[in-house]
Amino acid sequence: MNELRFSKQIKLKGFGIAGQQAHQNGKLPIADAGGLGTRYAQYLNSMGVGAIGLADEDTIALSNLPGQTLFDKAETGPKKVAVLSKKRSLQNPSTNIICHDTFLTPQNAQGTMCLACRAVYLRINNYVKCTLLLLSLFRCFSW
Repeated sequence: MNELRFSKQIKLKGFGIAGQQAHQNGKLPIADAGGLGTRYAQYLNSMGVGAIGLADEDTIALSNLPGQTLFDKAETGPKKVAVLSKKRSLQNPSTNIICHDTFLTPQNAQGTMCLACRAVYLRINNYVKCTLLLLSLFRCFSW
């Protein structure tokens, strides 16, 4: 663990080295590499989370840029997960970023993400899809 890099959060009362170690052992899926997903990835990665699974099959488009502020005009065209993964690896190379070039659905959630993940950060617009997806993910966790 790089104690200097995470020294400010290690100093937080009740957090300490044990809290940072828990972050480093954490594995989180992000089911969107768009506006919210890019921010989740940025903050989780900067906090020292051990592994982040990114699922999105979309490409960066000029029309996405107003809401997806971590991408810029020069990056239009490539897959969002590829660009986001590269940027987050530069930010914190110790985080294992696993890219899934697919949209996360209830049908593929267990095989795609849950083997490595114990908590969920999702951005799903449709409540029914979100509920089904969460149920699919939670079925495979061993708490």
